[in-house]
Amino acid sequence: MLKDDELSLLESIKQRKYEEKQAAWEVYADLRERCGNAYSAMQDAWQELAFARDEMNREYEKMQKASECYRQVWDEYGKIRDSNNDTIKSLQDEASSEHRQMADCFEHARVSYEYGDKSEAPVWSRRGYVHKKRRDELNCEIQKLGGEVKAAKQDAELRAPKIDTSAFYSAKTSFENAKSHYEAMKLEFDRLNEKRNQAKIELDLAKKEFIRANEEFKKKSEEVRTKKQKERDRVLDIAGVCWPERGDAKIVKRSDTTHVYYGGIDSADGDGHGHVVLDRFNNVIYERGMHENHGKQNYIKIW
Repeated sequence: MLKDDELSLLESIKQRKYEEKQAAWEVYADLRERCGNAYSAMQDAWQELAFARDEMNREYEKMQKASECYRQVWDEYGKIRDSNNDTIKSLQDEASSEHRQMADCFEHARVSYEYGDKSEAPVWSRRGYVHKKRRDELNCEIQKLGGEVKAAKQDAELRAPKIDTSAFYSAKTSFENAKSHYEAMKLEFDRLNEKRNQAKIELDLAKKEFIRANEEFKKKSEEVRTKKQKERDRVLDIAGVCWPERGDAKIVKRSDTTHVYYGGIDSADGDGHGHVVLDRFNNVIYERGMHENHGKQNYIKIW
């Protein structure tokens, strides 16, 4: 394979690697943008979740305070009820005892009166009325204490706040929805972030391959340039072109000859240029110096 062909091949490889690098960059840039958008969406969802959590906590605290107040009111009622019921039970027992003693006294009075001991009947009767009075007093106290319990219950029913849990459960539902939304956004971000990281790895690899292909192309270009320069210098040396005219000297290769033009005005082959022709064996067969006339005298016979 000729060196120029190798250079063309390396240039095509470099171009292909460049295009692969650009394609990898476009994929990475797209994923980076989508990942950024997904991150912003995830952050927005997190803010919504935090707000929903705070709202749910506030409603829970309100519900707890209402429940605490409700318990306090009914605890107060319970203390009155239990205390009064204990007293009522004691008073009921005492009233029952007074009632039995009253009945016994009235029975003794009846028996005493009926069986001839009439002087004893009033004594037992008075005792019976004493027990009756005490029983009635106890029953009044029992009724009063029972009324206090009833009044305390009615007061508790009025004072105890109605516990409405709907606001809390509504806030809880909003929190659960916000949590599900955040988890979905996080899942999408994690998915895109993983793809972006993979795309970054592929982009870095494509960059390295392009740099390697570019270095190989540059290296080969330098080799070809050096070789071409050596070949140019060799031809100009054979043609006898001096250094001042070499900078813009023009070499034209034809089927079996090589033509060298130099020293012309404005260009190597401009007016007044010199012209040297080499055959395929690199022999000089024609030589005309700068500003010299054309003619057969310029041809050189090869023996």
